[in-house]
Amino acid sequence: METTMSLTQIQLLQQLNSTWNEESDFKVNFLNTGSFFEISNSAQKAHDVSFQSILQALRDILSNAQAKRFINCSQRSPAPFNNNVQEARDLFSGLQSAGEVNCNEWKYFEKLMRVLGEMVFTHPRAKVAAQEQSKLFFNAISRVVHIANGINPFDLDNRIPFTDTNITEAIIFLEIAIEDCTLSIPTTFTSATISNNDNIKSQLNTIFLGAPGTGKSWAIEQQTVGAIKIRTVFHPETQYSDFVGSLRPKMEDFGSGRTVGYTFRPGPFTTAYVQAIKNPSQRVYLVIEEINRAPAASVFGDLFQLIEPDATYEIDIDPDMLDYINGSISPQRIEKLAIPANLTLLATMNSSDQGVNTLDTAFKRRWAIKYMPIDYDNATSGLLSLPILGTNLLIEWRDFAKVINQKLMEIDVPEDRLLGHRFLSLSEIADINSSRDTLRYKLLVYLWDDVLRHGRRQSIFASEVNGVPLTTFGQLVSAYSDGYSIFKTEVEELLLAAGQIQQVDN
Repeated sequence: METTMSLTQIQLLQQLNSTWNEESDFKVNFLNTGSFFEISNSAQKAHDVSFQSILQALRDILSNAQAKRFINCSQRSPAPFNNNVQEARDLFSGLQSAGEVNCNEWKYFEKLMRVLGEMVFTHPRAKVAAQEQSKLFFNAISRVVHIANGINPFDLDNRIPFTDTNITEAIIFLEIAIEDCTLSIPTTFTSATISNNDNIKSQLNTIFLGAPGTGKSWAIEQQTVGAIKIRTVFHPETQYSDFVGSLRPKMEDFGSGRTVGYTFRPGPFTTAYVQAIKNPSQRVYLVIEEINRAPAASVFGDLFQLIEPDATYEIDIDPDMLDYINGSISPQRIEKLAIPANLTLLATMNSSDQGVNTLDTAFKRRWAIKYMPIDYDNATSGLLSLPILGTNLLIEWRDFAKVINQKLMEIDVPEDRLLGHRFLSLSEIADINSSRDTLRYKLLVYLWDDVLRHGRRQSIFASEVNGVPLTTFGQLVSAYSDGYSIFKTEVEELLLAAGQIQQVDN
């Protein structure tokens, strides 16, 4: 089997999903979203289901005979699943006879899926999805199994063909899909190596998507080492004229005195374009930070057509911009505008930020998406100081992030609102005093005002401190500064048990 997914396979994945959407309670999109499904249910609530979570769930089932016996119970008539989840747990616990077992089909039952989430699945997101969005997660698994095995569904939302062969093919399919969609950072990348290539192939324009602090900008820096790079940041007031350029007033000396004239001032796109034309043997990158903070489709304007993958469109451009470009690349000349093969657009996007714009489907599908996962093994090294249960405790940042993220996932907070492993920088937690300020004025405010602002603060924080209801961020900071416990008891217990925690003097 091929080691990467071909474009045909990816197109087939989206084509089949689009067809099956007509007969399903769930609407699924894949193309150009990276290694995850975008799924909306009948209530139009959208969820992201990562291929990694589906892959690990299938691996967990394939290696667990007890889980397969439990799934086989869905074939019983009458099925032994009702509204009592404890009875389903007891059924699972009683299925411990020795020997191999094979499945034939998996029928959907909510309590069956919930128990698998509790007792079998090891991927954190799979555990949460199976228990909180059980039919949605079942549907995602169903689609993968049907697509990977080339099977036309009989009842997509409720039945999955589920032999060991079906499961294995689905696992292989997902491994290939994830490999193809996973960011690969080049180990060496210099202008010298590029300049030796007279036929630079075009690269996909790519949006790096992930939770705050997952290293999106860092990944772009690694990918663009040694290349010509023009960087810009989008904000709510960014316009087409800022991005491309426009006529701007300029004081000029015409011999009889200084007066106001007008000249074309290039924007970052035009600057990058000129650099690409003037340096045809070098890779040129236009890096756009926070692409969805501006109305991106409006900012791109007619350039929208040029970023279509595998397209060679040309567009007419403003005469002043044309004159500027031709003057800059002389003796070469252009009449129409097209994206040179050596010019690549890279962008970062964090949809959890407040005040961002939603990228419309037509615009987003023109980009490849690189999903940046949370990687605790590469978390910023440093300690946080927490007053818990009457004592002052130190906890590694990565362990704190794990605990908080787990609680956030349990209340169905989207992945792009979780705490990325690089959410805090080295300087912010270099010492205890710095980490206390960082916790007060960066970390807590993000959780309080951004993530949990809509009535969910007591999922993490205490409902009261020292007998006073905790209702404002000011009260939260004051309580922390005064040495009171600010987290709910369940969270405190998890923090106490996480990592290496040691007692220190106040």
